[in-house]
Amino acid sequence: MASFDAKFHWSLELEEKLIMFVMDYPCIFYPKVVEYRNAEVKANAFVKISKAVGCDPSEDKLKWAKIKDKFVRERNVNNKSSGSSSSDQTSKWPLFECMRFYDKHIQRRRRSGNMNSSFGRKHVESGDEDGDSQVSENEKENAATNVLNKC
Repeated sequence: MASFDAKFHWSLELEEKLIMFVMDYPCIFYPKVVEYRNAEVKANAFVKISKAVGCDPSEDKLKWAKIKDKFVRERNVNNKSSGSSSSDQTSKWPLFECMRFYDKHIQRRRRSGNMNSSFGRKHVESGDEDGDSQVSENEKENAATNVLNKC
């Protein structure tokens, strides 16, 4: 195999080229494809891409990961924007439009916390939006009695 320079310089043109070649290999970006979980198939795809781009497969793989992460961050920033002008807002990142194909392959995760969902509603309904209400001594005693009765 050819020797590659360890400090490969990525130009915008080469990054676009990498994205175009990755689009030809769904096993790299599409989780519903059977080969997505096959590391050997993905490695072979990056070898083929690296020959076309002109760098080491590990550099292609790393650069793809960085581009993919940047796209997700940019997309999330655009989605979080509020106000009437948010619909007109698009990323200024030059590769954003080129990466739009990846949008439908991103698996969104549900976020959850360790707070009971009724906690927030209880305080909002009582008019205490911050959740800083003072608990009366009677409520504390009743709660303590209930705990002791369960033991």
